[in-house]
Order: sequence, then structure tokens, then C-alpha cells
Amino acid sequence: MTAAAAPGAAARAAAAETERDPRDCPLPPGPSRLTAPKVALDFFRDPYVSIPKLARKYGDVVTIPFGVMRTILVSHPDHVHHVLTRHTDRYAHNREGLVRADAIVETFSIQGDTPLPALDGPKWKKHRKAMQPHFTGKALRDVGGLVSEALADGVSQWEAFADTGETIDLQDEFGVLAMSTLMRSHFSAALSRSEVQDWVHRSHVHGRFVGKAAPTGLLLERLPWGMAAFRAVPWPHLRGGRRNLDAMCATLDRLIENRKANPQPEHDILHYLLESTFDDGTSFTHGELRAEMMALMFAGFDTTAAVLSWTFGLFAANPGPLAQAYAEVDALGLGAEPVTAAHLERLPYLRACFDEAQRIQGSLPLNGRWAKQDDVIGGYRIPKGTMVIASPLGLGMDPRFWKNPEEFRPRRFLDDEINKNAFIPFGIGPRRCVGVNLAYMEGVLTLATVLQRYRIEVPPDWKPKRVFTISNSLESLPAKIWTR
Repeated sequence: MTAAAAPGAAARAAAAETERDPRDCPLPPGPSRLTAPKVALDFFRDPYVSIPKLARKYGDVVTIPFGVMRTILVSHPDHVHHVLTRHTDRYAHNREGLVRADAIVETFSIQGDTPLPALDGPKWKKHRKAMQPHFTGKALRDVGGLVSEALADGVSQWEAFADTGETIDLQDEFGVLAMSTLMRSHFSAALSRSEVQDWVHRSHVHGRFVGKAAPTGLLLERLPWGMAAFRAVPWPHLRGGRRNLDAMCATLDRLIENRKANPQPEHDILHYLLESTFDDGTSFTHGELRAEMMALMFAGFDTTAAVLSWTFGLFAANPGPLAQAYAEVDALGLGAEPVTAAHLERLPYLRACFDEAQRIQGSLPLNGRWAKQDDVIGGYRIPKGTMVIASPLGLGMDPRFWKNPEEFRPRRFLDDEINKNAFIPFGIGPRRCVGVNLAYMEGVLTLATVLQRYRIEVPPDWKPKRVFTISNSLESLPAKIWTR
């Protein structure tokens, strides 16, 4: 994949825009505030589809009337680059210092400790610097062995329903496979199927909790004593989610304490974070370590399982790309030997399939930042305190930046010039996901391991139906599995 260079005219226009006085620019167009209830309802019904619709109607910079929270949608790669890469000094990941409290940080905190994805400022830099080296190079080569072992064990369990003609929900199976792989690569824990399924269930519950807690906190934080009420009141729609999080944290506490008491030679993610030190020589506290491990597990589970399901759902309707994927795996010549991280360089087409599925899937519904000062984007004023968002699905399906975007054509990631700012499943710029390399390793190795052993048969009348979780999951993926 090659990233398109920014045209000289576009670069000059962007530079000129930085010199404009925001006070001389109008606010972006958008729906009337009278339509705010309908806009909000459409968003909560389907954030993936409703937000790109606004861009198609109003343009590349749109004001969205979300009540007390001023929100502006940007839908051009140049504007995404402006916010997430070029002018990170003007945009914050959370609203610390802009309002009384930050409900998003509260929502993603783990029993009082905030993990890397929700941090900002000096503490984010401190944690990122300590963690980054462990998600590249030798560290991931060591973890790759654990990933391969987990995938071989997990896919072997599919033999129980292979060749039986039984229809299963393949999305559920990818969830079990992703979770067992994460537990092995992060904790060297080889759990039973029932234990893995319990973690899958708890992760889904936590995802729904986050989806409810964030808007609740955002509504309350503008009210007097609102955040105190958010923390202390046993809200019925949040109570079960908080109990579930406490149970997950208790399990993580046991895993971490057991590792501290019983060091082991395997180099998993927990091992590397326990060894991490900051510039002042200190290490993660127990709470910080638990929060980071929880965030890595949560972020790596739902997203990976969802992309894998989308990939095989798209394969079912596109036999040409599926045949090319099988051919690439067969060319490894492994027979019954497992696919390992050492084979990743020989699987560029499978990586392209993974990327193409992410583009069509839409990844997370939104990628947002908060304006720390008045700014100008696309000739429009961006007031301080505004939440500026981008839609990965809107960008990924925009025909201005993709040839025939509705087609599943993985080779575009090998043959076409790709505007990297129009493809943001892991974010871009300094805050690009720290675990992106691990995600690709797990995703591509899973595709290869499944294709090596099985043939997947999806009903011919099946159509993908999106379901809003933290990532863009399918409602289901019914399938029969046959050994090759």
C-alpha cells in the first residue's frame, strides 16, 4: 500500500487557512437546532449510517445539533489530517480544562485509573513512551509464538462441528477465538472454552455499559454536581455494568498478582508491561497496570472479532478474492504445520483482505477531538470547546477517495494509491493505536489459520446487518464449516 502525497495546491491552501482569523469565518452549515431530537435519535439508532448522511447533505464540514455539546463533523482527508496530525497542539483527546469534568475519561477509567486511550497531555506521553517499544520488533516476535499456539488450539476445537452440516454463528466463534488468543498473548493463560465464553460475555456487557455510560455522563456533566451524581447514584441502566466491571477487575487482579509471585520465562504482554519503566525510574502502579491490561484486552477483542466476521461474510459474496486468499495460504506449503508470525511477510493479500473488510465495516463509528482554541477548517470557524469528529465509514465509502467503494476489492490496498487520511480504523497521527501491529498479527494469522484448515459456507441469501457495539459488529454470521 502506498500513501498518496498531498498535492501542492492542497498543502498551500491548508497553510493559508492557518493564517485566517476564525472571527472572520462563518460557522459550518448543518441541520436546524429544531431537528436536534431527530438527529440524536437517528444517531443512537445507527451512528454508522446517520453521520455520513449529514456529510452528503451539508458538505465536508457540518455542525451537528447535539444539544448542549457543540459537535462538528469533518469528512475530507485534508481536514482529518488537520485535526489528528498537523495541528495536534490545537486539539485535545479529552476535555480536561475545557469543562468542569470529563465524562469520557470517567467512563473509560478502570476503578479510578485511566488507561492510555483515554489519557491526554503529559501522562499520555509518559504511558505511551513506556508502552510503545513493547508493541514492535522483538517483543511482538516473542508474543507471536503465543498467538500461533492459541489459534492452532482454538481452530482445532472447530472440528467438533465441522463436516456435520450444523449451522453455527461464526461471529460467536470468532469472538471465542479472539478472546482465547488475547488471554494467551497477554497473560499466557490457556483457558477452557467455558472460561473464554464467560470473558466474551463479560466483554460484551462492558461494551454495552460504555455505550450507555458515555452519553449519560456527557448529559450530567454540565449540571451542578452532575459528575458527583454520575459517580455515586446507582443508575439502573449502569448498575449491572459496574458490577460486571468489578468482576473483570477482580480476575485481572488475580492474574497480575499471581504473575508477580510466580515469574515465568514466557514473554507475553503482561511481562513486558511489568518490566516497563518511566523516565524517572518508576513503574506502573498496580491500578495503572490493571487499567492498561483491561484496555488492551477490551480494544483487541470486539474489534478483531468483528473484522474477522466481516471478512468472511464478504468472502462469501466474493468468490474471486476468496480463491486468491486460499491460494496465498496454500502457497506457504505448510501442510498441517501451523501458520506463524514468521509467515506474515508472505501473506500481503490476506492483510489487504483484512484492511478492505475494515474499510467496508467502518471500524469505530467516530474518531473525535476537542478544540482547545478557536480554529478554521475548510473556511469555517471551529469554536473552542467544540467536539470535532470524523466518520471512518463515511471516509472509507466516499467515491472521491476510493474507486467503486461499494466493491470488496482487496487488491486496492496493493495496487492503488491510498490516501492514508481516508483510512483510519486505528486512527492516524501521534495517537495512532499503540496495538496496531499486534492487531494485524492476530487478524492476519487468524485468517490464515482458518483458511488453511476449513471451507466456510454462508447461506446465499445472507446479507450483512450492522449492530452497534463499540465496534461495528454483524448481527450474526450463520455458516457451516467443512474441512479442506
